[in-house]
Amino acid sequence: MIRTFYEGLQNNEVGVRDRTTSIFFADIKWEIVHEFTLRFKFHDDMSDLAHNIPAFIQEVTDLYPRWDVAFRSLSGTKPPDGYMIAPQKRDIGHDKTGKPRQPTSEEGWFVGNKNRFSGNSMFDIGLSAATLSHAQQAAADAGRKVPIYRDYTNARDKPILLIHLLNLVDKSIAPDESVAELIPAISVSFPNGTELRTVEYVVNPVWLKQFEQDNNDLAQNEDDYDYDS
Repeated sequence: MIRTFYEGLQNNEVGVRDRTTSIFFADIKWEIVHEFTLRFKFHDDMSDLAHNIPAFIQEVTDLYPRWDVAFRSLSGTKPPDGYMIAPQKRDIGHDKTGKPRQPTSEEGWFVGNKNRFSGNSMFDIGLSAATLSHAQQAAADAGRKVPIYRDYTNARDKPILLIHLLNLVDKSIAPDESVAELIPAISVSFPNGTELRTVEYVVNPVWLKQFEQDNNDLAQNEDDYDYDS
C-alpha cells in the first residue's frame, strides 16, 4: 500500500530527496492524504485511529486543503533494494520487570516505553531556512533549547504526514537482531489552529493513557528519536 501511495504521488508530483535520503512531496491535496489514511491498516489496539484520523482530516479541509508528505529515512541510511526509504531501528518497550510489552488484541510489539518512533527533528523536512528560523524562535519563546515537532508544524502552517518503515529490536537481548522488520508506520501533525471547533472522538484506553502521558511530558523531557543506534 505504501508503495502504491508513493507511486501515485510520484506520477503527479515532484518528490525531493533530501540529505537523509528521505523523500518530500509538497502541497498535496487533502483528498489524497485522506484516502491513504482510510486504507492504512492500523493495529487492533489503535483501531480507533482508523476512524479518527481520516475523520479529522475531513473535518478541517477548509483550514488545511493542502498537506506535505514525507517518506522518512534517517541520516546515513540507504534504502534496501526495492524500497523507497530505509527502515529505522527502534527498540521494543518493556514493563517494570523487564518483560517486553506486547498488545493483547493481536500479535505485535510496543515501540519503546512511550510508543513513540518519530523524532522531533523529523518534522523539519522540506522547510526553508526562513521557516526553520520561525520554528527555532518559537522554541526559544517557549523556553526550549531546540524546536519540537509542533514548532516545525506551526511554522509550516499546514499538516504533514510522515511515512516510516521500522525494524524492531530488543536491545536488552540482541540489539542487532530484529524481532520484526519493515513495519509500516505513520505520523501526523497539525498546526495549532486559531479557529475553535468541537470534534467528537471514540478512543480506547490504550490510546487515552498514551495521550495523557504525552501531554504531561515537560518540554525539556521531549525525546528525539532521530537515531539508529
